[in-house]
Amino acid sequence: MKIKNTVGKEYFSGIVFAGDLLVMYCSDIFALFLRFGPEFRQTKDFTYYTQIALFTILARALFLYILGTYRKPEYKGTFIAFTYIIKAIILGFFAIMTLAYFLETYRFSRLAAIYAGLLSIVFLGFWRYAAAHIVRLFMDKDFLKANLLIIGADDDSEQALFTLLHEVAEINNIVGFVRCDDKERGVNLTQFPVVGTLKDIETIANRYPVDKVFIATDNLSDTNLENILSAFRTKKNVVFFASADTQQRVTTLFGAPFDFFIARNRIPTWYPMVNRLIDIALSLILLSITLPLILISAVIIKLTSRGPVFYYDKRVGYKGRIFIMYKLRTMTGKARIEGWTKPGNARITPVGRILRHFRIDELPQLINVIFNDMSTVGPRPETRYYTNILLKKLPHYAERLNAKPGITGWAQVNMGYASTIMESRRKLFYDIYYVRNRSITLDLLILLKTIKTVIMGIGAR
Repeated sequence: MKIKNTVGKEYFSGIVFAGDLLVMYCSDIFALFLRFGPEFRQTKDFTYYTQIALFTILARALFLYILGTYRKPEYKGTFIAFTYIIKAIILGFFAIMTLAYFLETYRFSRLAAIYAGLLSIVFLGFWRYAAAHIVRLFMDKDFLKANLLIIGADDDSEQALFTLLHEVAEINNIVGFVRCDDKERGVNLTQFPVVGTLKDIETIANRYPVDKVFIATDNLSDTNLENILSAFRTKKNVVFFASADTQQRVTTLFGAPFDFFIARNRIPTWYPMVNRLIDIALSLILLSITLPLILISAVIIKLTSRGPVFYYDKRVGYKGRIFIMYKLRTMTGKARIEGWTKPGNARITPVGRILRHFRIDELPQLINVIFNDMSTVGPRPETRYYTNILLKKLPHYAERLNAKPGITGWAQVNMGYASTIMESRRKLFYDIYYVRNRSITLDLLILLKTIKTVIMGIGAR
């Protein structure tokens, strides 16, 4: 069987997005003609409404993005894609209506908005269907299918394979099977090749352009499970499927939910640039707002304890680069004492305890964000001492260094601080999940959860 490479598929999302914008614009113009008649084009209100249409289109496009319709749209079935479109248009409609309600200065035709929404659903559905079929017509019928690799070829996995192929065969291109060992009997699906055994999994991962891996057997050792997951660790956009029993074993083996470990990089190419712009804007805004609070805290620190106001610490950042991180001092003593900070630590000053409770001591790190040493959201930076320990103790710890460290992070809002190796192990999987699934939506969720964490003082030490 001819295996399709994934090169070129990444551009399909861009084509779909551009087409969506054009289709929605045409839908809005057509809706205006339906609502006001063809002669409406000659009135001065036409320009006004076409400008309003740009905002409504962006609102719908935002919800299309949030619902994941631009995340590998080529692998979604027609019906699934259409349901996402309906949800996005409905959410966009209510968002526009809510905005129009509060912005009373703007005139807005609700009937025209309903027409535009209905037309967008119909036209987007036709456009998505046509785009996929046109690409397959000119490229290849399998071009937009996901390349699926199946682990296991024994009797126990046969039924699972039939179920999978029956449900998703239309959107998957089968790469082949991987036998668990040389003695394993092949399943009765001779139209698909056996590409090797588990001892060859590293070679298979590098040789074939795999998009999905289905672990079809439950008879794998812990070592084999770890080898499979590790083989595809550096591959972008690889998605895993497995039975409930195997998922539970992975959770037990690695100390984190199955989805956390296997989620793969789905980071848009534009994300780093947009994220950097958001970091700069947000840091400048927060600094201007919190500068009086920082100055007042600095004065209180100086008056209530001996030592410098600010604490400068070397931390390990993006790709292992060392940088100086800024904090308000909350402890006594000049030198760092290597060891996790536990609740009730005697070195924490009374003022420092309040600053830590509300995370005020972290505010100077906004300067680190401006200097591009950190991001507003990302894994918390550790010292070189702890990083060296955790690199030795925890497999895959180095992967968290693939993102800039953050003032707040997915692990922080879910677990708080770690004070043991086991707690660091649990936090690692939250960090890995974030590193592999970074998005503006996830960053926004983390920032919102951070507000709750700061107000309630959750996890403060």
